[in-house]
Amino acid sequence: MSSSPQSPASKDGGETVIPRHVAIIMDGNNRWARRQGLPGPAGHRAGVETVREVLRACRQHGVEILTLFAFSSENWGRPQPEVKDRQVILVDDGLASGYTMLAAVDFMRQKEARQVIVAVPTASQRTVHFLLPKTDVLLCLNVRGGPVFAVADGE
Repeated sequence: MSSSPQSPASKDGGETVIPRHVAIIMDGNNRWARRQGLPGPAGHRAGVETVREVLRACRQHGVEILTLFAFSSENWGRPQPEVKDRQVILVDDGLASGYTMLAAVDFMRQKEARQVIVAVPTASQRTVHFLLPKTDVLLCLNVRGGPVFAVADGE
């Protein structure tokens, strides 16, 4: 991996504009595996490899932010083996009181997730202290001491 971003050339010979933020909805790992005659977990492993390739490409081309949406609402009703013994990462755009995230964490615990990680850009100190003992890992980039708001500071 190079230390400076490389901008690929566009088809017309000009420079391609690289987005600052790329968001991807990951979907279809189980369908892909079934089409290949493989069990669902093989599709998840293939998805992980694809994410690694995307991460490398983002780093190489200077993409600053990559958002992966990997656990859709359609997954909530899936059978227990889909979550059981897996590491689950719950992502939100910010935490206010933390009660909605607590419900998601509790649900993952009921589904016997091996590890529950919560990742958010911003939360109040009170909310972090409330959720921290209920998760295996809580990643929060901006812990605020003021009022309980879930909106990240924007520039």
